[in-house]
Amino acid sequence: MDLNPGVWFALLSALLWGVNGVILKVGLGGVDRLVGTYITVGISAVFLLILATYRSDFHILSDVSAKSVIFLSLGGIFQYTLGRTFAYSSIQAIGSSRAYPITSSRILFSALLGVLVLGEKMGWLLAFGTILVFAGIFILTSEGSLELRGFHYALAGAIFWGISPIFIKLGLLSDVVLSNLISILSGFSAYTFIIYLKRDNRYISRNSIPFLALSSLTSFVAILSFYYALSLTPVVIVMPISNLYPLFTVFFSFIFIQRLEHVTMRVLIGSIVVILGTYLVILNV
Repeated sequence: MDLNPGVWFALLSALLWGVNGVILKVGLGGVDRLVGTYITVGISAVFLLILATYRSDFHILSDVSAKSVIFLSLGGIFQYTLGRTFAYSSIQAIGSSRAYPITSSRILFSALLGVLVLGEKMGWLLAFGTILVFAGIFILTSEGSLELRGFHYALAGAIFWGISPIFIKLGLLSDVVLSNLISILSGFSAYTFIIYLKRDNRYISRNSIPFLALSSLTSFVAILSFYYALSLTPVVIVMPISNLYPLFTVFFSFIFIQRLEHVTMRVLIGSIVVILGTYLVILNV
């Protein structure tokens, strides 16, 4: 069966985000959360700028509307600055195998925003999916080792990541690379301002740098694949496929970093329930 190329790009983004969660758990161990996030966004921005220099036509930017730039910039700030900061903070606090299933509830918040802000109706699939998402999160958070602060960070990351694709889809240009470049430079600029304001007591271990660089590379390819998926396929198809990343994270955590975070059956069950709930939510759309 031939699948839309956007489906493959969405699946690739999920796989790379899953791998990225494991790399981050190791890399963030010896670094301040703001500095670690800032470095990964900065390196990803450099990768993207190099790619754009070789394959993109910057002249098309002269015809880009201010509306597209604003939407892409907002998408970048929500995705790179706010969403990534809270998600990475949750990884430091509770581990990637527990944080990422919670952040995967981003689809739920996208759907609920449609109900609360746009007046869309809540069908039974959305209602049941919402119940499953919260049931899965309850399973994850009922572990005695889970810090409440880390749970709150993951939930905040889910909210910001849930809003981001809406802005990205509204602002996408004909050149996906340039679209991503506008978003990431906006996010990086906002982050530079935050780092300047909070420049005291920042630290980073030399051992963390290679892992942060590898994390930046995997994240860069994952997000680029996500943008390509959005440009080729409807959001309602891209989001549930790309949302498989927690399962990859749990699997690779079990294989490679059991010494850093113990993956229990409760974590696996909670992850599956959360993801099943998000699928029911997306079927409501």
